[in-house]
Amino acid sequence: MPVASTSAACAAIGATVAATAPTVGGTTAAAGTGGSLTLTKSTATAVAGNSAAQGPTPSAGATMVLGAAASIAGAAATDGQGAWQFAAVTGGLDVVIPGDAQAGTYLSTLTYTSAALPV
Repeated sequence: MPVASTSAACAAIGATVAATAPTVGGTTAAAGTGGSLTLTKSTATAVAGNSAAQGPTPSAGATMVLGAAASIAGAAATDGQGAWQFAAVTGGLDVVIPGDAQAGTYLSTLTYTSAALPV
């Protein structure tokens, strides 16, 4: 997934991902208890035409993304400018659907955010 950074040269950037609580048939109760979404981060490569020397660095390990936003990558103030492609990772998003979930469409929305970090 390409992520474009438009941060000013004086600010560090960070990328986060968050997922909504899963639902089945429009209700969270029908999605059961104990489900999870875990994202394995990947390295970023510059998109064609991006001359930046250093890209965003993925945060370590896999990250649970249900609930609050979780950091997936960051770059120092002088790095990570321009557009970057985060490579697909086999098993990159692990979805655990609990045994007590009801039959139906198991739905959760992922939101990716790229923003300047506080200095």
